[in-house]
Parts: sequence; C-alpha cells; structure tokens
Amino acid sequence: MNLKSFIPAIIVTTLLTTSCSAIRSISGSNKSSAETARQNTAKATDKKNNEKFRGKRKHRNNTTAGSRATSANTVTIRPFTQDDSISIAKQLAGEWIFDIVAGITVTGDDKRPSLTFDENTNRFYAYNGCSYFNGDFSISSFNKLAFNNIISTLNLCDNIPWADYITAVWNVASHFYITSRGVEEYLDLRDSNDRTVATLKRHQLSDLNGMWNVVEINGSTIDSEQPTIVIDLLEQTVHGNTGCNLFNGDIYQSPDTDRSVQFLNMAVTRMACPNTAIETALLVALEQTEQAEVPSPDQAILADRSGRQLIRLQRSSL
Repeated sequence: MNLKSFIPAIIVTTLLTTSCSAIRSISGSNKSSAETARQNTAKATDKKNNEKFRGKRKHRNNTTAGSRATSANTVTIRPFTQDDSISIAKQLAGEWIFDIVAGITVTGDDKRPSLTFDENTNRFYAYNGCSYFNGDFSISSFNKLAFNNIISTLNLCDNIPWADYITAVWNVASHFYITSRGVEEYLDLRDSNDRTVATLKRHQLSDLNGMWNVVEINGSTIDSEQPTIVIDLLEQTVHGNTGCNLFNGDIYQSPDTDRSVQFLNMAVTRMACPNTAIETALLVALEQTEQAEVPSPDQAILADRSGRQLIRLQRSSL
C-alpha cells in the first residue's frame, strides 16, 4: 500500500472512531440524565407517599388515642341494687356443710357442722358441732357478706377441734366466693385481708327439686296408679303419693358422697288400696336410695349405693 492510500484510511478510521465515541458519550450522557431524572422522580414520589402515610398513621394514632380516651372516660361501674342483693341471696340459699375451717378438715356424718341461709328472711342458722346459732345476714355489695344480731346456745364444746373456729367465723368473715368443682359447689368465706377462714360445700342437685312422676320402679314400667314425688332440697323434705296413700319424710345428703340423696323418717297414710304392690315397691326403693342423677331437665334417676337404678322419674307438667 502506498502512503496516499494509507492516509485516507487512517483519517476515515479516526473519524469513525471519534464519531462512535461521541455517540456513546452522548448516549451515555442522555441515559445518565434520564436515569437521574427517573430516580429523582421516584424519590419525590416516595417522599410524598411517606409523608402521606405518616400523616394517615398519625391521624389513625390520634383517632385511636381519642377512642381510648373516650372509652376510658365513659367506663362506669354499675351500682349495687336491691335486685342484686336478692339474686345473690338466692345463690347462697340453702344448707352448706363445713368442709375446712382454719385449715382443719371437718369430718363426721352425724350432725355435721353446717350453715343455712334463708333467702326470704335474710336469716342464717348454723351448727358448729356443739352449739346452735342464728342471726341476720346482709349483702352490701356483689360479694360482701356480714353476720349480725347473733344468738346461740351455750353448750360446752370439749374435744371438738373446729367448734371455736366456726364460732369465730361470724365475726371475721367479710366477703365470699362461690365456685363449682365437678358435682360439688363450694363457698369460701374470707376475712378483710382476703384470707379464707372457712370453706363449705354442697351437692349441685338443684335440678332435682320439684314434682316428678314415677315412671319406672326396679326396671318395671308404671302404667297405672302413677305415683308422684315432690323433692325440696332447700327444706330437705320429700312428700308425694304412692298411687293411693300419701307419704312424707326428710332428705339427708352426705357431704362425703357425690350426688348423695337419702330419704329418711318416712310416714305413710293407711288408706286401703286395691293394689299395694306398686306402693310397697316404691316405699322400699325410696328407703334404698342413696344417690341421684339428673341427666336432663325432664328426667331423673334414683339409685342405690352401688349405682343400681331403683326409680326413674319424669318431671310433672303440673
């Protein structure tokens, strides 16, 4: 190649190289400017969105705080009313058996120390294993309880470890709590320092109260001369008719036996009856009864000590 032909080639190559570099430079500059603009726009948008979000969050927090303040300002405690006092007296009503007093477990089946509340008169009756007590009780708040105007017999109470502690309960008990544990209901009497001074219990068999028709005795269905039984666990009494004669008696519930119900001191009228088989079977079954079960509001079962079904009852519509 001669010099003339080589020089133009250099010039052309240089121009092309310069032109390409310039194009790349310009393109890069334009691309950088576009990217920068895009990033700046994105940042501005993000900043605006963040400010908007912070504004909403602040407003929401202020609203929530305001709601809380409003809620806190409108919380009120419902005042204790006479209706509340009547309702609580009904929960206390009936006989409770002393279970633990001053940490001592109360034992014995015969004349077990007890406390009975009469909801109709606001009177209480108690036995400490030796002496008898009665007086007034008052309910001044949802769980506040006081015993007043107490009188008692003056029996000597030797060798009864819990007698004096039960006597002291009337003066130190200031409030109470009722709880359910299985088939038992417990009453805790506490002092002003919230220390339990006595725990009492009773069976949860209130659904057994009322009038029942005897529909089965010892597995045999009763189709005619259907006997009836009226059970009152609050008064611890039972009465009814055998399909011919009337009967009545007392109810005893052992505090140490689940679902305990026993019918004692039964008395029966002596009218002549054409069919005495049902009457005899009923009275014998009642004497053997030691526990009860209420599987539904309209059905009840009376059983012996081993759990064998003696009498099946259906709630009367009368």
